[in-house]
Amino acid sequence: MRKEIDLDISEFVGIEITELTSNRILFDKAVLDVFCSWRIYKDVVLMNPSALLYEGENGEIAKDIVQKKIIGRKIKSIQIFEFPADIHIQLDRGMTLEIFADNPAFESWNLTYEGVDGRHIVSTIGGEVDWFLKEGEE
Repeated sequence: MRKEIDLDISEFVGIEITELTSNRILFDKAVLDVFCSWRIYKDVVLMNPSALLYEGENGEIAKDIVQKKIIGRKIKSIQIFEFPADIHIQLDRGMTLEIFADNPAFESWNLTYEGVDGRHIVSTIGGEVDWFLKEGEE
């Protein structure tokens, strides 16, 4: 069984998704940049990033899924795992956002909280996780 990283990330609980692109997920108080594989599912896969790049009818279907199913969902919990630095975000309505750090040769994702401490959590080169506060904070 994979080991979860022991990091208090409670400030992320309750924030909601406001926008979704193929490599960026915006929350009302955070930004998640993704440079690896990811998906959102509830029983079956609802969305993967390539769906947001479709044109024509398939693109409209993908955008409709985003608007009706994903935008407005709130974070219930976050699990960040040791090597590789995968992150699983449990959303309300039983949805899960899974990010797979599938290449340890580069930064796979970074999560920045725009609240008081400006916490920044990142999957580093080598498939590990590091975190820091914005400059000037202790």
